[in-house]
Amino acid sequence: MREHAVRERAQAAWLPSPVVRRTVAGIGRTLITLGLLILLFVGYQLWGTDVFTARAQSKLRHQLQRLTQAVDATTSTTGTTATTSKNSTPTTTGPPAALQLPPINPGDPLGKLIIPKAGVNWVFVQGTERDDLAKGPGHYPSTPFPGQVGNAAIAGHRTTHGAPFYNIDALQPRTKDHRGDYIVTQTLIGDHAFEVIDVRTVKPSDTWVAGPMTLPEQQLQHTGLKLDAKKAYLTLTSCNPRYSARERIVILAELINPNHKPKNAPKSSGAVSAVNFKGQSKTETAKALSEGLSGDVSSRIPALLWGFIALAIGGVWWWSFRRYRHPLTWLAGVVPFLAVLFVFYVYLERMLPANY
Repeated sequence: MREHAVRERAQAAWLPSPVVRRTVAGIGRTLITLGLLILLFVGYQLWGTDVFTARAQSKLRHQLQRLTQAVDATTSTTGTTATTSKNSTPTTTGPPAALQLPPINPGDPLGKLIIPKAGVNWVFVQGTERDDLAKGPGHYPSTPFPGQVGNAAIAGHRTTHGAPFYNIDALQPRTKDHRGDYIVTQTLIGDHAFEVIDVRTVKPSDTWVAGPMTLPEQQLQHTGLKLDAKKAYLTLTSCNPRYSARERIVILAELINPNHKPKNAPKSSGAVSAVNFKGQSKTETAKALSEGLSGDVSSRIPALLWGFIALAIGGVWWWSFRRYRHPLTWLAGVVPFLAVLFVFYVYLERMLPANY
């Protein structure tokens, strides 16, 4: 009997005190709660943002149709070609003349970006700000129009907001042995098909990838690849690898040569020498690229504010449920908490790189 009592006292001596047990249990519940909140945020990023982008794409398709009709009715050219629109073709074989478009504002649709190899068929918009890329791929305003002489650049998400550029790493460039994959843009200045000629990854600070066509040969992936300032190019940029903003994947494509086009590639309009419209950006390319590839710093304060509100409501909810353990108490707390948490997630997501 005495030996049993001695054994019990010895076991009790090794057991943690009630305070320690409560502390450990509290830390465990806190970690579980944080884990659930992180999972909810990941779910919002991967699927919640898709809902908003899908709605935006539906509206953009209707807007693009109306805008195209307006351009068809009002756009005319000067020089050697007659009226040019999305569905028309030049009446002569002379060089394309300058085009004058109606005012284009940030967030307005410019056309469709079609990449069969990557499963892309999206309306892209003017601008690469946070709200622009939430609608779909965005055209850097400081670069030429897709199909215009020069290097037009378009950015897009790979993992959020519908992930339009999720599979662009599948594109293969042109080599000596085979033609490259093709990309099509159907815009306000015509239908243009491009052949991929270079695929590379760069640092986020390498904004030269969407610069003018005066790049040194060593900056290109393939030895012997020459760029011509008189031709039209298209550059696609996105974060790399997926679910990370550590690098940028860059796809460089050249307006196809009708005599040497990729298999199944559609016919392409010729390059347009200039495109003018009210609201055209004069921002330096490097600055525009830097802004487009960074998070929204102005969202930090709102994110902190809504995070504090969510924490306060969650605390009141937790206290109320512990005091009044009833299903109605749980429901009364979960609705406002999730509503505030959703707003917090919106601002928190905006702080991430724009084309993440």
